[in-house]
Amino acid sequence: MKHDRTKSLRLVLNLAEKAESDAATQLQQQRLQLQSQSDQLTQIANYNQEYSTQINQLGSINVEQMIGQRNFMSQLSQMIQTQSETVDILRQQTERAQQQWMVQYQRKQKLGELIEKLEREESQLEQQRLQKELDEISRTMIGGGSALH
Repeated sequence: MKHDRTKSLRLVLNLAEKAESDAATQLQQQRLQLQSQSDQLTQIANYNQEYSTQINQLGSINVEQMIGQRNFMSQLSQMIQTQSETVDILRQQTERAQQQWMVQYQRKQKLGELIEKLEREESQLEQQRLQKELDEISRTMIGGGSALH
């Protein structure tokens, strides 16, 4: 009967392992996406810095060029802001994926530990049962042998 319990728990453990694996895959995908978007933010910020430096090194420019440069700088600033927000959202999603993976991992670990404990208990009970049978056989043989004398 107890063997059926550990067998059932092993099925639950298999499901927990699958859930943990799925959560790990999701976490990895989130990390990759976060890294990609963070890299893109860095590239935009670096370009913004380089462009700003180039503008500052220019000599005199006409009004049209100055308006164009300001508009472009404004667009770059907006891109940086939008990309920063995207990175923040992805960071939060990655943290949630990390927490979800941790929950699944701990669940899997605890189930595994429970199964091991139950199997140890079952083994001990089986050993005790066998020892009891051996003791009874010994008593019977000793008792039977002394009756012959």
